[in-house]
Amino acid sequence: GNIVCRATLAGNPAAAGCQPLNLFGENNFSEAARDYILGEAWSRVKYDQVTAAANIVGEPFSTWAGPVVVAFGGEYRRETMALTADEIGSNNGFLTAGNAVPYSGDFSVKEGYIETTVPLARDTAFFQSLSVNGAVRYADYSTVGGQTAWKVGAVWEPFDGLNLRIARSRDIRAPAINELYSPGSNVRNAVALVVDGKNKSANIPQNTSQGNLNVGPEYGNMFTAGLAYQGRGALRGLGLSVDYYNIKIDNAITNLTTANIASLCSSGDDYFCSLFTYGPDPAAPGERIHTGLVAGSLNVGAFEQEGIDATLRYGTSVGFLGDGGRYSLSASGTYILGAIVDSGTGAANAVVDRAGENGMA
Repeated sequence: GNIVCRATLAGNPAAAGCQPLNLFGENNFSEAARDYILGEAWSRVKYDQVTAAANIVGEPFSTWAGPVVVAFGGEYRRETMALTADEIGSNNGFLTAGNAVPYSGDFSVKEGYIETTVPLARDTAFFQSLSVNGAVRYADYSTVGGQTAWKVGAVWEPFDGLNLRIARSRDIRAPAINELYSPGSNVRNAVALVVDGKNKSANIPQNTSQGNLNVGPEYGNMFTAGLAYQGRGALRGLGLSVDYYNIKIDNAITNLTTANIASLCSSGDDYFCSLFTYGPDPAAPGERIHTGLVAGSLNVGAFEQEGIDATLRYGTSVGFLGDGGRYSLSASGTYILGAIVDSGTGAANAVVDRAGENGMA
């Protein structure tokens, strides 16, 4: 008779097309078997966006320091995404990673906003100009409901060429389509998990990290203060800007690692224990064994970064280049005072200051 895959004898639909493979000897496997185990992993994403907006800007009235600028409007946006993938990955056929499971999802949002800039002083001692500004935006998401963001700030020009500025804002980020709808990419890795008082797992448990329809938005709080100077007279052509910033993000969307979830489960958190799947232990009848994990996006992380941004510029005209000829030099830098990352696991090493690490700027 012909040698066939054991899985096809059991009628497993996921094994359709399986080809037996003989690894012993030289060139003892067929072209069909080679193609079956060396399938090419691919995925394609189609993203569509429909937007509509109406905006009005005007100067409805003036103060003694100048006209008040007001802008308001409304926007509508709908986004859809669809992912397609190769047949092997679609059926979670790759052993360790690369399984891109097809899915689709969408969301829509209706927004309304108003912004204004109000001048308070102009052309007086120590007040070349002074103005305050503010903005409010309300967004109604089909996924996370109504959310409000706002910003307030002020700009002071004590004399010609120097601007001092300060701003405070409250921002939001709604979950992306993949954070909501992704069916997950399966990976296999070992993890130590206590099951019924015993530390045991399947040889290579199948772990799935997927989207979560119950995940909420991220919230950010930002504060900035700085100055900008544009040289005059002998310093003409010189430009300098320095800004301090502090950014805090709460309710950050993240996917915990398998080890993190196992640690939280072992500490007695029933929610994280419920993410694991179990099955009968073939080596110990009547006992259970950990067979896998299904985890989704969670609002458990937090992030705070503060630092200083600085830019120095110099430019001047060059006569031999003719009218309009100029050259300029610039240098920019960031000094990070702190970059606190909280993974949300509650572990002793959950909060880490990553200031100075490559990629944190």
